[in-house]
Amino acid sequence: FVPAGFIPPEPLTPEALLEKSQWRGRLLKAISELPPRERKVLRLYYFAEMTNEEIGILLGVSYTRASQLRTKAIRRLRVLLG
Repeated sequence: FVPAGFIPPEPLTPEALLEKSQWRGRLLKAISELPPRERKVLRLYYFAEMTNEEIGILLGVSYTRASQLRTKAIRRLRVLLG
């Protein structure tokens, strides 16, 4: 018996790999179109795994404002990505 989490997933098909690559390209382009401060908040939150409080300290704003900036950036990304 092997737990489900230990079974490797099926390899992606060439079509799925292409679609994933295209999606990644669209996402990176959309992120690059965000204002610098919003890009920074997303980078710190999702890649540096910082909390809103830590981001707020770094940017000199409250943790509430840091959260608002992240929410605004995500909304803007949704519009850019359609």
